[in-house]
Amino acid sequence: LEVALKSLIGASGGRYVVASPQASLVTVNALPSEISQLKEFLRQSQENLQRQVILEAKIIEVTLKDEYQQGVNWERIASGLEGGISFATT
Repeated sequence: LEVALKSLIGASGGRYVVASPQASLVTVNALPSEISQLKEFLRQSQENLQRQVILEAKIIEVTLKDEYQQGVNWERIASGLEGGISFATT
C-alpha cells in the first residue's frame, strides 16, 4: 500500500507517505489535490477488498456404528484396581 501511494504522489517537494499496518494508519504530506487522489484510491481499494471473500470448506462424513467404540473401559480399570497395585521388578 505504501509503495502504491508513494507512486501516486512522488517524493519531491517534501511529499511523503508513511503507512503503519499495526495501527491501520496512513500519514501523508502532499498537495490537497494529491491527497484527494489518494483518498479516492483508498476508497476504491477498500470497496474492492470488501467484495473479496475466501471460503474454505471441509466436508467430513462420520458414520457411527455399534461395532466400533472408542473410549475408556472403566470396568477393566476398576477390576485392575480391586486386587491392589503390584509392581514388577527385574
